[in-house]
Amino acid sequence: LPTTNASGRPHFAAGCFDGHGIHGRSVSTFVRQKLSGRLQNAELQHDPVADITRCVKDTNEDLKRSRIDTLHSGTTVVFAVCVNNYLHVANVGDSRCVLASLDARGTMRSVDLTSDHKPDRPDEQRRILS
Repeated sequence: LPTTNASGRPHFAAGCFDGHGIHGRSVSTFVRQKLSGRLQNAELQHDPVADITRCVKDTNEDLKRSRIDTLHSGTTVVFAVCVNNYLHVANVGDSRCVLASLDARGTMRSVDLTSDHKPDRPDEQRRILS
């Protein structure tokens, strides 16, 4: 969706929200709406990484305060925001952003731009247990 931020500067955002569990659709819809709104209202010009991180964390807090039962439901999220001709990608859970391109021989190549947040990764285990 082409859009502008709070200061009127153009940026672009796109994402995929994959709900799971009995209330997964409600969770993914809620997160999509809240995160999209937060990103549209964020400054994003001076420190996009910090601003995007804050938007994700604040959206998570909104979800915790909501009436949606998240005990056995949730959503994964992967999204990209283009600010000042830089593409910032982020994910929550095991949704992954992949860049595909053609090499000089015309062969399709892919590069993972994000890493899945899975509990079998040692760094994720440390984060979960801390």
